[in-house]
Amino acid sequence: MALAPPSGAGQTTISGPDDPWSWASTFSGVIQSYKPPPTPAGKTAPPLRLFVSAPAALAVALGRQLNACGRIVVMDWDKRRTWYFEAFDFTA
Repeated sequence: MALAPPSGAGQTTISGPDDPWSWASTFSGVIQSYKPPPTPAGKTAPPLRLFVSAPAALAVALGRQLNACGRIVVMDWDKRRTWYFEAFDFTA
């Protein structure tokens, strides 16, 4: 799943204060409609892994829209090791 603003990503993507909230509302609807593949009986569904490369305002707005998602793990990028690591784990 790849989500992007209608005008594409860039320095001028956010043209006003309403843009992050509008996109977050749209993006959260798409994310919440995601249906994981069927899971065998007795197994739990795999988590949805969502990587956000966006301005902080959009990430905050998206988090606000998805406020009832269960466990959320915020990952951060380690440039020296070139991999993601768990920065915060918010278990519901």
